[in-house]
Amino acid sequence: MRLFQPIKNLIFLLTLVPVFYLCLVTYWLMIRMQRKRYHRLHPEAKPRLIWGDHPLMNNQYWSDAMQANGYHSETLMKWHMNYQNRTTFDGFTDELKVTGIGKIDQMLLNWFRPIIAFTYAVKRADIFHHHFYGGFLCNTWMRPFEAQLLHWFGCKVVITGVGGDLYCNSTIRNQSIKTGFLINYPGRVWIEKQTERNIKYWALNADCVIVGFQIDAMPRWDVMPMNMIVVDTDKIQPKAHYSDANGKNGVVKVIHAPNHRGIKGTEFLVRAVEELQQEGLQVELILLENVQNEEVLRLMREEADILVEQLYWAYALTSMEGFATGLPVLGNLEEYENALHIFRRFSYLNECPMLSTTPENVKDQLRMLVTRPDLRETLGRACRAYGEKYHSPAKAQFMYGKVYDKIWYGKEVELMTLFHPLLGEYKRDEPPIQHPLVNNHVPADYLSMVSDATP
Repeated sequence: MRLFQPIKNLIFLLTLVPVFYLCLVTYWLMIRMQRKRYHRLHPEAKPRLIWGDHPLMNNQYWSDAMQANGYHSETLMKWHMNYQNRTTFDGFTDELKVTGIGKIDQMLLNWFRPIIAFTYAVKRADIFHHHFYGGFLCNTWMRPFEAQLLHWFGCKVVITGVGGDLYCNSTIRNQSIKTGFLINYPGRVWIEKQTERNIKYWALNADCVIVGFQIDAMPRWDVMPMNMIVVDTDKIQPKAHYSDANGKNGVVKVIHAPNHRGIKGTEFLVRAVEELQQEGLQVELILLENVQNEEVLRLMREEADILVEQLYWAYALTSMEGFATGLPVLGNLEEYENALHIFRRFSYLNECPMLSTTPENVKDQLRMLVTRPDLRETLGRACRAYGEKYHSPAKAQFMYGKVYDKIWYGKEVELMTLFHPLLGEYKRDEPPIQHPLVNNHVPADYLSMVSDATP
């Protein structure tokens, strides 16, 4: 009898699949009619939001910010990373219910999970927030027309670039970044064509495209934040006090939390700390890998004096958490200068108090901060102010609110100038963030002037 079991399974599958898709199309037609009726009866209702399905912390931060602003907003992910857990996001696709009967639901999810997740989402949401990887259908045969399906349901799509989804090795201009990708992601070369197709598809079909400084392969962007990621600056408390240790009277602690060492320049930081120790300075490196996010934040707030995020390119989520906790933050804002210059001209990069640091000068920059607790505190407080202004829930609420005004309500909104230093609307009445850096470097005469002014 066992010889016939595979045949029975095949017959069952061939029967189930057409029945499933027939029921699916019928159900989709019903959802489409229900959506039209809902919006006809509630024309002033705020659009309902969903974020997924790639498990980046940014999605939950954005969703929480918009929920606090009166939107119905939820995250739905297909998995979680090793530094996250099941409580990190609102929901996961493997938890969805179809019939309410456990074994049947599990079977359906095993075979049709992406389609079930998509169906769940179009029933509950109006604006879909995805990355260039694609949405809930990105691993199905429906991938090439996911945007068209969403538009058929009356939904809108906002695409936000996050990193690996918008980098093609052949278009990366910064060769250090490319080398880092080749170290940590050597297989990316084999998916470059698919990445290119994803970028072109969503650039053509999304209702709005938001990217930060990672613009090498981008044919389009509609909003120009230097970086669109936010953290909850209301929940993340800043340091209660700043250490007066200067490497001689006490230990200065440097924190670094790489997800992948190759693209962060970790080895250069390790060597720099070792050489500073050999010089006699009391400096300690707190190297965190695969550590839960809550513990990273605690160490930033309670233990660390300096954060070094990455030595090849700009800044990302870890830097923003460093900003929020009031740490002085080091990252590379010069090797990528050709791309970053537009964010000095058209966005808010000139207000950023991050100390620009490369693999070649990381030891000198660390020595300066280790031996100058006054400069650490000055930059740390400026970083907190910068984080509150440009990487807070308020920034997300403003930016996405303007996007929704344009794509959902059809208002005339000039998205490209939202953060323009002269034309931008965002916090126009507030003064720029005050800090001593010029193009993210300490001016040659600054330290001497501070020393002369100290009694």
